[in-house]
Amino acid sequence: MTITDSLETTLKTQFSVFPSQVSIKEELVLAGVLPFNHIRDYTSPVELLTQMIPREKLEAAYGIAIQKPGPGDDPDRPPNAGEFLDPFAAGRGFRTARGQPDRSRGARLAIKDFINGKLLYVNPPPGFEDKDAFKKMTIETEKDLEKLERRLKLVEKKMFEVKYLALIITRAIHAR
Repeated sequence: MTITDSLETTLKTQFSVFPSQVSIKEELVLAGVLPFNHIRDYTSPVELLTQMIPREKLEAAYGIAIQKPGPGDDPDRPPNAGEFLDPFAAGRGFRTARGQPDRSRGARLAIKDFINGKLLYVNPPPGFEDKDAFKKMTIETEKDLEKLERRLKLVEKKMFEVKYLALIITRAIHAR
């Protein structure tokens, strides 16, 4: 077997496995495989996103209030794309020429946030039966991550202060 045969076999194997992991266009957009800047139907990927990320998490991440289900609806159902995108776009000042919330622009930003990891979605590993325990572990991990991010910002601020102080001292020494 030559190197080219080995490479060809490897590529065939990798690309034949990939489509089975992600099967629909919306998943490909949310996985970052299809470019979201060129999509025309923005509601389908956002609909999938709102099914994956709980309402409370979306509200907390963006500081918005998503409309709750009506009296006849299931109170635990995820919000649809419109229920999420209207307050999201309005809260960022994204408006159409008619003054309505610009859902398309909001969808692009939400999809970008999902792809970049601002909205965390984690699946339990195969064979993990206790979904509630996994959800609890995920929430604890997210809390730890938030603490680490706050500490990192604090360290970055201190480093900036130290660099600024070093610059002032250096200028004072050179001024003499």
